[in-house]
Amino acid sequence: MFSANPLKSCLFAGALVAGFAAPASAAELLVTTGADSGPGSLRAALAEAAKGEGEAQIFVTTGDDIEIESTLVYEGTAPLGLYGSGQVIKTDKNVNLLSVTNAPTSPSTR
Repeated sequence: MFSANPLKSCLFAGALVAGFAAPASAAELLVTTGADSGPGSLRAALAEAAKGEGEAQIFVTTGDDIEIESTLVYEGTAPLGLYGSGQVIKTDKNVNLLSVTNAPTSPSTR
């Protein structure tokens, strides 16, 4: 049964359109903390992205800089997008920033 409330109908229609607009295989993951690990961290998002077979997009939504204690690792084979708004990934350790271990031998660029 549909609601007679125009706002609810509009929100439902918008949600329906949004559902068709995004590719089904693209995972969207959020980084909500600047912590090195744990839920909402960049490390956790990279691990989750590696589990999928399709392209993953990671959005850094925290306003905090990201502090890491060891090299970040992406072990996936699918394309990965990482988007932020000026956050800094920093460490006081002598480590590489990111290791991509299962990349295709001929990466593509967009």
